[in-house]
Amino acid sequence: MAIFSEQLCVGFQSGFLRYPLRREGIPYRMLHSHDPTLSFIAQQPVDALCAVEISSIEYLLCFKSVGIYTDSRGLRSRPGDLMWPAVPTDCRYNAPYLLVYSENAVDIFDVNSAEWVQTVPLRKVRPLNSEGSLNILHLETIRLIYFKNKTSEDELVFPETSDSCQKQMIRHIDSKRRYSFRVPRGKGTLCKGL
Repeated sequence: MAIFSEQLCVGFQSGFLRYPLRREGIPYRMLHSHDPTLSFIAQQPVDALCAVEISSIEYLLCFKSVGIYTDSRGLRSRPGDLMWPAVPTDCRYNAPYLLVYSENAVDIFDVNSAEWVQTVPLRKVRPLNSEGSLNILHLETIRLIYFKNKTSEDELVFPETSDSCQKQMIRHIDSKRRYSFRVPRGKGTLCKGL
């Protein structure tokens, strides 16, 4: 699900619908059924992963097998599709990049140019937020992974804390597991109980 220009976008097997939020109206199909170049989606039902609003007139619809560019009428807007190198488990959009998660890696695509940018080889990593910047890695130890665009000015900001706070936060979930999150010096600290 996503919200585009006051419309709710909902994905389902082999399609996406947009529902108006502010007024009454019927849902609008984001894949036109009369476009012969898109008939393969209906013929071989495939799960919807996410939809990306590239502009007010163009969308990227991501399915388990392919990413398709469509216009606001649901017709194909570009001749090529995005092809996944592995079967995806999830997709996230962090403008202008699409992060495609699979069992062994995260593949990153630029949605404007429709080009592959990078593959991050991480096994069993899953997104924790809607833009895919914060992730969890499930291996022998559980780790948080933060993805950041190197050319971006944005930084991961930690809240200011007092001197009585610790440099490490430890949380016991059950008797067998212990999780800890560390913050390097100079980046702030985390208080117990946060």
